[in-house]
Amino acid sequence: MAKKISIKDNKILSTIVIVIALFFDFGFRFIPAPSGMSQDAFGVIGIFIGSLILWLTISIDWPSILCILALGLLPSFGFTNAFTSSFGSETFIFLMFTFVCTYALSKTNIIKRIAVWFINTKLAKKSGWLFVTMFLLSVLLLGMFMSPTVLFVVLIPILEQIFEIAKIEKGERIGKLLYIGMAFCVSISSGMTPIAHVFPVLALKTAGLTINYISYMAFAIPVGLIVFALMLLMFKLFLKPDVTKLTNLDTTVLQNELPKMDLKEKLTLSVFAIVVFLWITPSLCLDNMVFTIILFSIFFVATVLLCIKVIKNSILTKSKTNLVLGIIYSSLLLIAAITFLTLLFTNSFNLFGYINSTKITFLILFAILILFLVLHKFINNISEHKKFTASLIAVICLSLISTFFIIFPNLIVTTLEFISNCKTAFPPIVGTLLLCIIKIDNKPLVTIQDAFKNGIPWSSLMMCAGTLALGSALTNSAIGLKTYIETNLTSALGGLSQIVVLIIFVVWALIQTNLSSNMVTATLVSAVANTLLLGISSTLVLPCVISIIGMLSAYAFATPPSMPHIAITTSSGYANTKDVFKFGLILMAISMIISLAIGYPLGALLMK
Repeated sequence: MAKKISIKDNKILSTIVIVIALFFDFGFRFIPAPSGMSQDAFGVIGIFIGSLILWLTISIDWPSILCILALGLLPSFGFTNAFTSSFGSETFIFLMFTFVCTYALSKTNIIKRIAVWFINTKLAKKSGWLFVTMFLLSVLLLGMFMSPTVLFVVLIPILEQIFEIAKIEKGERIGKLLYIGMAFCVSISSGMTPIAHVFPVLALKTAGLTINYISYMAFAIPVGLIVFALMLLMFKLFLKPDVTKLTNLDTTVLQNELPKMDLKEKLTLSVFAIVVFLWITPSLCLDNMVFTIILFSIFFVATVLLCIKVIKNSILTKSKTNLVLGIIYSSLLLIAAITFLTLLFTNSFNLFGYINSTKITFLILFAILILFLVLHKFINNISEHKKFTASLIAVICLSLISTFFIIFPNLIVTTLEFISNCKTAFPPIVGTLLLCIIKIDNKPLVTIQDAFKNGIPWSSLMMCAGTLALGSALTNSAIGLKTYIETNLTSALGGLSQIVVLIIFVVWALIQTNLSSNMVTATLVSAVANTLLLGISSTLVLPCVISIIGMLSAYAFATPPSMPHIAITTSSGYANTKDVFKFGLILMAISMIISLAIGYPLGALLMK
């Protein structure tokens, strides 16, 4: 059977397609526009159609640059707007330096360590299905912070080693489950956070909206977890694999092959943790009493468990020192609890209210909890005669830091507001600088030359720049396309119920992202949704709708063009295009139902 030749590999067809696209890009603006629409607005429509043709048939890199050039030639948009909304966009800078940070992380063994740890837990060894669950859960967790294609490529060797240890051959259903499941989990996790992921950020940017990371993740993570659980149920009901080969599987060889964590790996992980901390901390430090109570409860429970563990270990090891320390910790905790309850019920002092009013709730409780954990670590690793000294030092540090936070909350709040005002591009720039400055054996953790050459998917980033500029033009007031769409679509769709409108955009996003570019989906669907919902005075919560569109733009499961890792899966030998398409369609339906039934109500509650 002859191999099918794609359009871009056929010189005649590709030339015809390029000529047609060039006409839309540059000639459409000279065709008389419909009544009520400006010539530049008609030109933007032409540029969008021309870019879409090239993106879907030829390439995504140079057509994106062509898109920016064509937009710059529009008199009412100009090159200044074209450049600042694309290469000069905060989103472009954010993605570029985030890719540098995730590249540095991918060069270490930390991703493999986490995946191997999950499959080596006692829970994973209890049954084949628990092994599958723990392995795919590790993919889901790692995917929340990593670029999808990078993560998938890094995890393939681990999956192949699992196949080798378990003697799983190509064609077996369990191999099919693990390969397809890993690919699907990478896609799901890409929509769960905006960290290192283009789609949610692009959708919100196109709609001109800004929400904090915590609000987005507070609805996207639960949706992702529920879809993940139902995905496992789907495999169990419809694929019905024999998982006995994974029951009590000895994967210690994978753990033994990993070298001991060195200083370079620790420092790289620490830098990445700082970047994530700078992203989420301003959002976590909220004036929210419920949030304060939840954090305080977590801290209290963790402290109680620490006391119990210290006393239990002292009894098992017959250590009088640990016993005394355990009694001291427990006594201090009991005194603190009694004092707090007394002051609360006598209306003398409300610690919840005071901590909450500082607006640095998270930092106060997080610092206390971390220091308690550090204290516990000291107890387990230092010799007997030094325990009291170490405990005293830790308690003093705990007291000083907690006191500083409580006495000078305004200074901390000012710092957090500064970080927040620096926008999302600030943390990865800081992280990149730290990775370049910090040296081990006179070599930096990462070099700009290496990261820019090997760590940044420039084709995707160029397309991101093009779609950002296109999204800006679609909503530009001087061009007027947004006003025209609002005027004409309001009468056409204004009579539909709100739930029908929501279903239309959810289904549209899912179908398009599984058939074409994810970034085009995020840009186009969010731009239309933003324009339409503003025009019909919808009661739908706009930030929530756009966030769902951004999330679902990552939910690409069904076809090879949808995501690179889906294409790799279909050609792996363990699964084929038919398998991926069948289970991808089912998962698309599951994602639609969960997004409508749980995602929107939860997101609307958080983003009102």
